[in-house]
Amino acid sequence: MAKKKKIEVITHSPISIYNDYCASWADVWLRLKNSKRRLIDGTTHKKRQTIKLGPTIMSYSDLEYELDLNFEILEEGINEGKYQIGDEDHINLLKCIADIQFVMEAFDKDEKFAIMGEISDPCPNIFINSEYITHDLVANAIDWFLREAGYVTKKVELKLNWKRPSIMCEAL
Repeated sequence: MAKKKKIEVITHSPISIYNDYCASWADVWLRLKNSKRRLIDGTTHKKRQTIKLGPTIMSYSDLEYELDLNFEILEEGINEGKYQIGDEDHINLLKCIADIQFVMEAFDKDEKFAIMGEISDPCPNIFINSEYITHDLVANAIDWFLREAGYVTKKVELKLNWKRPSIMCEAL
C-alpha cells in the first residue's frame, strides 16, 4: 500500500468548489509537510518543515494570449520609440517571448504540462496543454509539479485537501 501525503490547496478560484468550472488560469497556494525531516537542499532539520508554494496554473489559451500581448507591446514600443533595439527593456521582452515559445514547443511535443522558469522556483508558472483548466486538470498539474520538483516521490499517493478562502465561503 502506497503512503499518502496530504497537500493543502488554497485558491480563490471557483475551481476549488466546482469540478466542472472552466477558467484560463488560477493561483493556488500549496502547503505540505516534509516527512523525512530533511530539507530540500539535503540538510537535516529536527522538526518537520512546512513547505509553502504558490504556483500559477494557466491554460494554453492564456499562453497564446500572453504571446500575442508581448508581440503587440514589442511592436508598439519599437514604433513609438519606447524601446531601442538592445536596451534592457527590449531584451527582457524578448526573453519573455522566448520563454513562452519554449513552453509552446513542449506542447507541440505532446507534453501535458510545462513550466516557465526553474522547477525549483516556489512560485512557478505551470501551463496545461488544454484550452481551459478545470478542477481535475489543476489537481493533475499539482501532482506533476510536486513530483518533478522532488517534493514527493513516485511511490507516494497525494491527497489534495481543497480549502476555500473565508470570503468565498461567505458568498456561497
